[in-house]
Amino acid sequence: MMARRATSWQQPSLIVILVAGAITVFFLVAIVREFLQTRDTDRQLGRLRAAVSLEEERQRSLQDLLAYLSSPTFQEQQARLQLGLKQPGERVVIIPESESTNQPGSTTPGSPQDPNRSNPMKWWDYFFSAK
Repeated sequence: MMARRATSWQQPSLIVILVAGAITVFFLVAIVREFLQTRDTDRQLGRLRAAVSLEEERQRSLQDLLAYLSSPTFQEQQARLQLGLKQPGERVVIIPESESTNQPGSTTPGSPQDPNRSNPMKWWDYFFSAK
């Protein structure tokens, strides 16, 4: 009987093998889950870094635009164009547009803008006609 006991201690029982296998599977599942979570976190971090750099570039361009819009050059240009203001000592000349230049297709036959005229005639009128 003693010999049998000695051999039973040398062979692991089925329960010990199952418990060890379950613990191993538990740890493997935990390691794989942690690896996948780390990979997803790294991907999300990469996307967020790209979004941050895009927003920083957008912020820089908006700051440049704000600096331009705040500049005296832009303010003077807008005052001239939209408000009709002028610098002291300047004279403002307003040239009204003629009605024929505002309407497309309003050229008279024989005029230099007539599309039916030949190209040599247009050049002749350009160089030699009285303006």
